[in-house]
Amino acid sequence: MANKQMISPCGVDCASCVHYLANDNPAALVQVEKWSSLLNIPIETFTCRGCWSHKGQIPLQKHLFGDNHCCSIYGCAQRKKAEYCGLCEQLPCDKRHPYTENADLLNRNAKTLLCP
Repeated sequence: MANKQMISPCGVDCASCVHYLANDNPAALVQVEKWSSLLNIPIETFTCRGCWSHKGQIPLQKHLFGDNHCCSIYGCAQRKKAEYCGLCEQLPCDKRHPYTENADLLNRNAKTLLCP
């Protein structure tokens, strides 16, 4: 993945995400395999190639929210032709607030989504 695409539109750093790292990192793959086995969800659902590669339809999110699920932040960035939320005049916005409200459930990497 090109450096530009290592950061998703919302700001998540793919290079720090275990789901992305599991594609090439044996230690990360072991962790993802544990989750896959524990939750009885196919390993392919737990690995990710990044928001840009999946066009906002991350496999685990599709599994949880349905095949038609597409990240609203990704879709918003596409409509506004903005590569990242940080480049949008309307930041912070309501698309990011659910992450703030559920901050205690997020991993360290996803906390980058929190509004200032």
